[in-house]
Amino acid sequence: MAKNTLLIAEGDSWFALPDVFLYPFDIINQLRSFGYDVESVAVRGRLLHDMVKHTGAIKKKIKKNKRPKAILLSGGGNDVLGCLPQMLNKGGYGKPIIKMHKAKAVVKRIEKQYEQWLRSVTKTCKKHHKAEIPILIHGYGYVVPNNQPTFYPWVWLYKHFRNKNQMNLQANTNALVDLMDLFNQMLFNLPKKRNLNHVKYIDLRDCLSNSLVCRDNPEENYTEANPCNAEFQMDWNDEVHPTSDGFLKIAKKFRREIERLP
Repeated sequence: MAKNTLLIAEGDSWFALPDVFLYPFDIINQLRSFGYDVESVAVRGRLLHDMVKHTGAIKKKIKKNKRPKAILLSGGGNDVLGCLPQMLNKGGYGKPIIKMHKAKAVVKRIEKQYEQWLRSVTKTCKKHHKAEIPILIHGYGYVVPNNQPTFYPWVWLYKHFRNKNQMNLQANTNALVDLMDLFNQMLFNLPKKRNLNHVKYIDLRDCLSNSLVCRDNPEENYTEANPCNAEFQMDWNDEVHPTSDGFLKIAKKFRREIERLP
């Protein structure tokens, strides 16, 4: 069924990593390998805030193409994780790692941006295709704020924990589980809002491991002092991007949801 099935996509790096050697094969490339015809305007590093302000590219795709099977949106990860510095407490004072009231405020702001984007794109679909096109949104997996070396010099998360003197990797990883759960719960609730029942949320938290257990010695855990071959490294290429195999697991979940659409 994938052959000649049109999808239109907007998003961040999970949809738009460079298509060159050494970079993981992202979700859009995986879907294309399944046979889907994907028209994408995704840009790596893009914030949901920017997508809301600049909907011209996605709307142009919707207007110029035949009616798509679905519209895909990947957004909010850069927005929520980019606010880590203001969410983290300083270590050594017995306080929780993450200031949950700050995290909730950030997620609430992202929720409003999501709703604005969804309603704007839905209006365009109704006008040009006389229908509510299904829109697939997704959460992000449980990230690990490690300092593992990669072939490019960026470290997105670890540096913020280090700057706050939060140096227990397992505790930091657990804290980000709470943050990702908060973010995913917001996305889960979006299709329940008025006139958004054509929006489908895809939960990806069960796709990627965040286990620090060393695969060669299950009695040990990955630490900065003991950077072993850990389980999470099978799924995560770096702190915020899956490996090609990780993206494949995610893309298969997208495919299941797309094939269920009428």
